[in-house]
Parts: sequence; C-alpha cells; structure tokens
Amino acid sequence: EQDIEFVELSIYDWNIICGRKIITSELNKLKNLCKNKKLNYTVHGELSVNLLDEENIDFHIEILKRDIEIASSINAQHLVTHFGITTLEIHNDTKKFNKLLKIQQEKYYELGEYAKLNNVIIAVENLFNFFNDKMHVPLPSVVAEQLELINHPNIKATLDFSHAYINSKYYNAKFIEEISKMAQLSKHLHVHDSFGILKEIYTYNTSEQISYGIGDLHLPLGWGDIPFDTIFDKLLFPSGLIMILEIQERFIDYFPDTITKARKLLDKAKINI
Repeated sequence: EQDIEFVELSIYDWNIICGRKIITSELNKLKNLCKNKKLNYTVHGELSVNLLDEENIDFHIEILKRDIEIASSINAQHLVTHFGITTLEIHNDTKKFNKLLKIQQEKYYELGEYAKLNNVIIAVENLFNFFNDKMHVPLPSVVAEQLELINHPNIKATLDFSHAYINSKYYNAKFIEEISKMAQLSKHLHVHDSFGILKEIYTYNTSEQISYGIGDLHLPLGWGDIPFDTIFDKLLFPSGLIMILEIQERFIDYFPDTITKARKLLDKAKINI
C-alpha cells in the first residue's frame, strides 16, 4: 500500500465558479469532500488563465482571485496556474512583448498580496506550444526570470517536466539548462513522462498517440525518456517541495511503481535550506 500525502484538485473541471463568482453550495460540496480526510490538498486553477492576454486580463484576475479563495477554504497550500502565452507576432515585437510581461509582473505581485492574505502560494506553471505556430509559449528560463522579477514570497513556480521537455525541443533549447533556474523557484512539481515530441501528426485516439510517442502523454515514470535521474542528481530545489504525479488513469496498474520511483527521486533531491 502506498501512502499519498497530497491530492491535487482540478477546480477547472468543476462547477464552483460561475460568472466569476463562487457558488456557495458547490464550494460546500468540495469542503465536505475534503473534511476529515488524512490528506493534504493542492488546487489546479483554470487552464485558461492568461495574464499576457491584455484584452481580457480583468476576467483572468477575477478567476485567479476566486481560485485563491477556494484553495484557502480547504487549506490547500498551493494554487497552480499557468504562465501567460501570447501570439508570435506580439512576441516578435520586443517593445509590445516587454510591455505585456511588465503588466503580468505587476498583476502577479498584486495577486501575491491577495494570496498572502489567504495563506496560499500561487505556483506558476510552465507550458508548451500545444496551440499553433502562430502562438508563442515562453520557455522555462523565461518563466524563472519573470518570477524572480516579481519577487513575491507567495508567487513561486510549478515545474512541469514534460511541458518543459516538449517546449525545449520545440524551440531547440537545452532542456536541463532551461529548467535549472526554474527548479530553484519550484515549490511544486508536476511529474509524468513523455518523449518531448510535440503532437503534429493526426492520431485516431490517445492509444495511438502513445504508440507514436507524441504529445504530453502523462506516462508512468520510465515509459518515456525524460532524464529524471539526471535532473534530480543535478538540480537544486527549494524547501517545502510538493510533487504531484500527473499520470493518466489508464495506467492505474503502474501507479504503485511510479510512486516508488518518485519517492526515490525526492529522497535524492538537492534542497536549498
């Protein structure tokens, strides 16, 4: 039997927020589910939140505030949200891109203050370009650089290794170098395996996608080729580290083995005290 210490709750897939307001009856259902369990919780907020989307930024901020409030209500330590994305056209306009980054910095700092009041850490996750070639998704090194500029104790990082692996290959960047700085800020880890290949081939279903080894596959550790041993031998992580295993339910038979492998990685992780 494997002991699980944390469960990540996918708020984005529930009915708790409606029209940027919390439905109390739905929140109470969640609170009742979480009550008297021998577990700790983290929360994954809406996948659509994008603080580089200047046109709709007020909506994104309101959603993040509701996510903070939900996380606080169940004593979840971390709220995972996504670093902003933009168009390739805007990214290539240095002045405009830097302006958006500055806005994101300011808004995250303000949200950090709100999270601090609610005793929540916002853990900002790196993405990969699963949209199209007209979009730009910043690399992990950029995420780390921006979080350092924000410099708020309640704004930290979620390092998703598969996202970083795919995005590094997509932009021809060096994977270990890309994640090394971000790792130092990542109190939250999303761990699952893949082959770092963007899905650009048609596949009929998920099984075929796994057959080809393309996309963000959420495989058990060891099924892909992410060099986890090298990562945990070399990189430095902060104290208070929480590791979430994001493995597809179809691999349930391999959950115990993956948990064992993950614990071995955590045991040898270099922690910055």
